[in-house]
Amino acid sequence: MSKRTLYQHFINKDELIAEYLRHFDPDILPEVFDRTDLTARERLLAAFEVDAPLCPFIAAAVEIPDAGHPARIYARDYKKAFAARLTDTAREAGATNRTARRATGVAAGWRLGP
Repeated sequence: MSKRTLYQHFINKDELIAEYLRHFDPDILPEVFDRTDLTARERLLAAFEVDAPLCPFIAAAVEIPDAGHPARIYARDYKKAFAARLTDTAREAGATNRTARRATGVAAGWRLGP
């Protein structure tokens, strides 16, 4: 695909990067969190055994200094959604709110700004 073709569909590089992130893992690891054949505890463990799609989100957070950049905003939103799925699954597994928050903070602790 040529550069010209890309810019016929996207206003600029920023929008192209943000769109890539939006399509990378839109349902937040459904192959783990939506499995009905695993217990909540097993789903939590499985979340750390898959090739989690966090790398492009971390790269966006690290490489794009502008907190208002569309990709950076999407990376921050993804982090929050991932943390929420971890928290919900931890609670389902029997963790207390405090334990679930602590585990989520460790797992999704990369900083993406306010």
